[in-house]
Amino acid sequence: MAKNDYTYDNGKTRKDRVNVWQLEKRVKALEIQNQTIKRHLQHQIGLNQQQVLLNETLSDRVALLEKASWSKQGMFGRWLSWVQGK
Repeated sequence: MAKNDYTYDNGKTRKDRVNVWQLEKRVKALEIQNQTIKRHLQHQIGLNQQQVLLNETLSDRVALLEKASWSKQGMFGRWLSWVQGK
């Protein structure tokens, strides 16, 4: 049972007082956890942005290679260059 100087009794309910030291300790632990999550999230956002850029450049290169291979295929290549106005 808690000591009387750590409890609050209004006659109807008996409640323990808030231990400020434990509360501050818990808040600091949650702040550290929050900062860790924010750092991880920022790192993941950076990785995702890099991946998007890599995918875009890869798609552009594939499109250029496909265009080059199609344009080398005889009649279709001539028709394609005529359609594109080259």
